[in-house]
Amino acid sequence: MLRRTGSDVGVIQEEAQTISAKRTFEGRDEIIKNSLANFTFENYEIAAYNSLLVLAEAGRFQDAERVLKQNLSEEEAMANWLKEKAERRHLAVCDVARSW
Repeated sequence: MLRRTGSDVGVIQEEAQTISAKRTFEGRDEIIKNSLANFTFENYEIAAYNSLLVLAEAGRFQDAERVLKQNLSEEEAMANWLKEKAERRHLAVCDVARSW
């Protein structure tokens, strides 16, 4: 149909690829936003556990200190894991952006 009307198929194919790349980038943008939100929340939890630890230490609640330190350690590990994953996602988006 395009050839019969004299349209250049190559130009239309290039435009379709550009639109597809932009949609892929927009979808990945949501992934990045979600990963940043998750990372932010983990750091909020870390701050909360640090605050609770100060109160537990001041009140000499040794049982609470043990549990809070364990939870803090788990949250820090999750934050580090999320950071590593986010770095890879950001690099992947940069690769997609360069392609168009």
